[in-house]
Amino acid sequence: MTRILILGGGFGGTYLLRSLRRKIAPSQITLVTRDDYFTFTPLLHEVATGGLAPATITEPLRDLNEDNRVGLARAEIRRIRLQDRVVETDQGEISYDCLAVALGSESEDHGTPGVAEHALILKSLSDAVRIKNHVLNQVQAAARATNPVEQQRLARVVVVGGGATGIELAAELADLYRHTLRGLYPELFRDTRFGPELVLLAKADELLSYLPPYFRTRSHTALTRMGVVVRLGVTVTAVGTQGVRLMGGEEIASGTVLWAAGVRPSRVEFQPAVPRSARGRVIVSPNLNLAEFPEVFVLGDMGTPAGLPVPELAQAATKEAEVVAGNILRHLARRPLRPFRYRSSGSLLSLGRWQAIAQIGPVHLRGPFAWWLWRTIYLSKLLTGRKRLAVALEWTVNLFRPRDTRIVNDNH
Repeated sequence: MTRILILGGGFGGTYLLRSLRRKIAPSQITLVTRDDYFTFTPLLHEVATGGLAPATITEPLRDLNEDNRVGLARAEIRRIRLQDRVVETDQGEISYDCLAVALGSESEDHGTPGVAEHALILKSLSDAVRIKNHVLNQVQAAARATNPVEQQRLARVVVVGGGATGIELAAELADLYRHTLRGLYPELFRDTRFGPELVLLAKADELLSYLPPYFRTRSHTALTRMGVVVRLGVTVTAVGTQGVRLMGGEEIASGTVLWAAGVRPSRVEFQPAVPRSARGRVIVSPNLNLAEFPEVFVLGDMGTPAGLPVPELAQAATKEAEVVAGNILRHLARRPLRPFRYRSSGSLLSLGRWQAIAQIGPVHLRGPFAWWLWRTIYLSKLLTGRKRLAVALEWTVNLFRPRDTRIVNDNH
């Protein structure tokens, strides 16, 4: 029996599993992943700011395995021995005839001292829960403090990074502070010159440098109107217990530092080594497989076709998954493979309640309609109808109540 092994339970791996199940006997497929659930990562910033419950954006992978014919293994990947066709994990070795590697990306600290020890990142569900708990704890501590300077430090949030993750986090936090925490802790807002300050720091001279100018100007304007202090062209040289230090020596006191300054491909060892781009992505053929090992496919944030840059986005990973599914079948049948061609479906950016920016083809949208479109499209991308209904209901209820400010268990 042919053994098809998928590494990673994110968008690339999960959508590949869905596609293959429709085309091949499920008993031939094994999915290896750290968690036994799929997380809809584009909505992590809502969990981190009390807009959605953690369970709302997760779906058990067993729901994609109703007949129990797909092998699901929870394990950490240690090494891939290409010539032996074996994957080494912390739970033992797994052999394969055809392999798809979709292990995603991890946060990049660019060697900045103190990031690992003192900053919070947003890459997983646990990260989102941790951010929410930390922000709420810091605001509670600020409310108890008697020194105004210490109050401001504790309640201030610094977001490092001018990409989509940093902007969406800053916008949702601004909404949390203005429309929920202001009512719960009026003592922190008694002086309108004070108020917990949200600071967004970006090393680049503009926000969203990889998106069209429309997104850059609109997001900057929207954040400023929300009260977010946007600092462009600055470099964080260190993160500490009291805040961040910038190049030139300036220090910004803060009780919470959120690091959203880029990602790098997940590091997994290939033996023998495989070609990689300057950013560490595995270089694959136009068919998304390795030139010397055509039975191995790499997709999502980990791989990039030579000469054809593919953005590190969920929509790119899901499009690649469909092509890889077909190419696995073609490879097994000894037929020519199909090259991958990326075409963007558009761009969406959430800017808090009732505010978003969207580009669909040549059409640019903003405001409440773009926000409604953003939610509608994301609902359609959830894996099951049950989860789409759950998210829609929670979103609807949340229109009429404050955000959730409960401190929740990190184990969700």
